[in-house]
Amino acid sequence: MNRNLIRKIVSFGIVGGGASLIHIAVVWWLLKTVAPSIFIANTVGFLIALFWSYLGHYFVTFKSDRHHSSAFFQFFLVALLGFFINNVVVLLWIYLFENQSIFAVILAVAVAAIAVFVASNFWAFKSAR
Repeated sequence: MNRNLIRKIVSFGIVGGGASLIHIAVVWWLLKTVAPSIFIANTVGFLIALFWSYLGHYFVTFKSDRHHSSAFFQFFLVALLGFFINNVVVLLWIYLFENQSIFAVILAVAVAAIAVFVASNFWAFKSAR
């Protein structure tokens, strides 16, 4: 592995870890206070964490030179893919264990992160040069 890829992976982990903590904290808080379905809480958590994630990955992880309009649109599509994967994992958890646990969201966020890194690196934030 080259140094640039290692730097990206570490930065992705830090930025993505922060976004994941925001996502999980919002879901936890909503489930404890408002008690919507886990899917509504998960959607709200995703949308709030999306902006932290985009800005961190744009400026820090991938140091993109792309215009925000195209980079954000493509990252949003990548994030939707990650969110789809996230929800599939949550659905599988509920199906297999018959409960709506915060652990389902934690697992889902971790699984989706891998797909988001690959798609972000090779498509959403790929250099405009």
